[in-house]
Amino acid sequence: MQDIDEDREAGIRTTAVLLGPRGTAVWSGCWWLASTVLFALVSIPVAAVNLAIAGVLVGWMLVRPTPATGRRLYPVSIAFPYVAGSVASGLQLTKMFFEVYG
Repeated sequence: MQDIDEDREAGIRTTAVLLGPRGTAVWSGCWWLASTVLFALVSIPVAAVNLAIAGVLVGWMLVRPTPATGRRLYPVSIAFPYVAGSVASGLQLTKMFFEVYG
């Protein structure tokens, strides 16, 4: 969403160009919610991390639906897999530790 203006000027039809900033935030929010439900089937803590990060990203985009907001939030969206992966691997390592030494 951070490059919606440039894409529009170049004639590139992306989801963000077609839906606009607010529509893209709603669209993204639906997919983040679906991913949270699916994560919850495997790990409640990972689902909670997903929901927290998604809530911040989508919430801010709904409050200030502009490409500038998208640019500011982009680093947080990139960090998500690392944060969620760290939580998941920490849980798995803890489980393995207690299986061996518990």
